[in-house]
Amino acid sequence: MTDTLEDLSRRAAAGDTQPFTEAFIRLQDKEGKLVPYRPKPAQAHYMANRSEADIILKAAQMGFTTMLQIEFFVDAMFIPGLEVLYAAQRDDSAKRLFEITTRMYRALPEGIRPPNLSETTHNLKLDFGQGRTSTIEIGTTASKSFGRGRPVHRALFTEAAFYEGNEENTMAGIVARIPHGGRYVVESTANGQAGKYYRDYIQAESGLNGLKDHFYAWWWDTEYSIDTPERISYTKDEQSLVEQHGLSMAQIKWRRWQIGHYDSMEFFQQEFPESPELAFMAVGDNVFSRELIDKARSGVRDPEKEGLGGDLRYWKGREVGRNYIISIDQASGNQVDTLRNNPIDFQVATVWDATSLEQCATLRGRISQQDLTEYVKELYKFYKEPLVVVERNHAQYGFFDLLRTQGVYNLYVHNDGKFGFPTNMATKPLLIENFAQVLRTDGACDIKSKNLLFEMANFRWLGRKGMGATGASPGSHDDELITAMFAFWGEVRTQAYSSYTSAQTDGKRIPKKKVKLW
Repeated sequence: MTDTLEDLSRRAAAGDTQPFTEAFIRLQDKEGKLVPYRPKPAQAHYMANRSEADIILKAAQMGFTTMLQIEFFVDAMFIPGLEVLYAAQRDDSAKRLFEITTRMYRALPEGIRPPNLSETTHNLKLDFGQGRTSTIEIGTTASKSFGRGRPVHRALFTEAAFYEGNEENTMAGIVARIPHGGRYVVESTANGQAGKYYRDYIQAESGLNGLKDHFYAWWWDTEYSIDTPERISYTKDEQSLVEQHGLSMAQIKWRRWQIGHYDSMEFFQQEFPESPELAFMAVGDNVFSRELIDKARSGVRDPEKEGLGGDLRYWKGREVGRNYIISIDQASGNQVDTLRNNPIDFQVATVWDATSLEQCATLRGRISQQDLTEYVKELYKFYKEPLVVVERNHAQYGFFDLLRTQGVYNLYVHNDGKFGFPTNMATKPLLIENFAQVLRTDGACDIKSKNLLFEMANFRWLGRKGMGATGASPGSHDDELITAMFAFWGEVRTQAYSSYTSAQTDGKRIPKKKVKLW
């Protein structure tokens, strides 16, 4: 049974706008004809998974800006009093947004097209009668006054990675005026490891800022393919893409052709990314080369299961006769989320097979020191008392005593006779070089975590390349990477095969409290 206009309107007014959109919204195609709107796979996926506050990282020219204009335009048609803003960086971009919106408006059948009370070149004011209106305003973030002075119920920020300081402030001011129940979307291709968009996306991935992250690689768009009869042989990285993402030969041909337009693979990945960590080009010099990161990528996969509210990710359990390492980087507590007045540092513990260096589990969460010790205790029991190596610098505040109180006795002892691994100007370069050497050796390790790969891609020299300090790029973290470096260290692996002494127990009582990991 076909829905009537009344049915479609009722559903749209209740928030189900897609049926009305597909029935009545028309767009101009590449030949200049008005055609019905049909969402592409990426657009349909996003619409099924959107939230009240989204940040989208995508490949170039995937149609997200138009899709979001359509969604908010239809909302304005059926919700009296709605205030909608479309924000672009430049005047020419804002003009194109307005042209698309007005074209959609004029293409509506006369019987359902609401009157427009505005005659400006940047504003539609839809008349519902009896003094009720909804407004769609289009402008640039370069204007400090844009979006000020009234609440905003829908906001779209396009190509936000290219905003500069004042434009970022304009966006922040608009977002601050969105009331509860409103909705906003920040979307862009990448533009390097700097700026508010980059920081917001990184923090959204970690659940730190209220934004829901969405990533769409180039292969979501079915137009990115070249279907010719000749067959080709795949390179190693092409074969990996085929196996991991099911890409066709036509898509690989398009990829080769498109890469030929760029001076480097980094620029291709910025415009047509294949993962979030590859999308953001480094500002400064990366510590680990793209080749090493690609080499580590082959083992990355989704966890077998998750626990502790998503803080614990598990790939592989204990095997009889194997030795394991639990590596811990305790949060410093120095970084603070000013919106929530909470620390944004992570407590991180990773579990590794001491022989194969296969990643078995990762605990990563904004949790208390007490919770960390209790969770580590359960991992310690689950993997049958493996060696526990702790980053010493932030563990001096009773953390080792807490671990031993929980019954975690098999603690790594450094060559200075003290518990824990010290990271300083002398040891950190050695840790980095050892880690890189293991990565270079075929079959020497098996990294599973997407976040660890991301941290590797965003770990950089803070001064001259190869000289001085290293650390995560702005907005990123290196906690899980540091734990991997500890686990890969030769002396740590050696101690993992040794029995710990009874002296390490120090006569501490083991509490009976038990935490359920999964």
